[in-house]
Amino acid sequence: MSQACAFHSPFSVSISAIRIFQRFMTPRIPRGSQFECSCCLKRGITKDFSSVSPCRLALQWQNRYVSEGGDKVRSFEVRVLRPLQLLFAALTILLLLRAVWLWAAASGLAVFYIGTIGARLHPLQTTADLMRGPLNNPSAISEANTLPEAVKRILVSHACTRVAILLTLTFAIVLWRGAGLEWYFVAVAAWPILLLTGALLKLAFKAI
Repeated sequence: MSQACAFHSPFSVSISAIRIFQRFMTPRIPRGSQFECSCCLKRGITKDFSSVSPCRLALQWQNRYVSEGGDKVRSFEVRVLRPLQLLFAALTILLLLRAVWLWAAASGLAVFYIGTIGARLHPLQTTADLMRGPLNNPSAISEANTLPEAVKRILVSHACTRVAILLTLTFAIVLWRGAGLEWYFVAVAAWPILLLTGALLKLAFKAI
């Protein structure tokens, strides 16, 4: 009896360690979200993430790659759009506290404009999906796995251009109203800033 316990105890500990390692390394997938892989399409079967399937482990590792920034769209939204939206939201609150109504409204429009840029990055998601969070709802993983890389590159490229326009316009207003420069000098200086900002963003996210 003691020999059996001595034999099974290390074995059970090893199995438990392997299960803990697998649970730690594989991310959680929302229950009820649907995804059709190539082998399931051949069989005419739609796999459900809430049940165990042969494709589950492969999809988990693929979704892990997407969630850790391997996806261009997700990376751009997390690293660029969200910080900009928070920055302009904080600026709007500060301007409201100082009763600068006109520039507070302009900053609020910038927050809304950034939201529209983010919405255009997710063409396969509905308004309801976007309201639940474009990166966290069940449709987000399906969209990230479905869109081809060429389409993602185009979407991010257009988003880089729109962000560059917003940043250039903001910088021009600061030069015009804050530094007191003449409008024609600001207009001339805005063009190289726009081109440089857009080029740097597209180069950083490989959207050229």
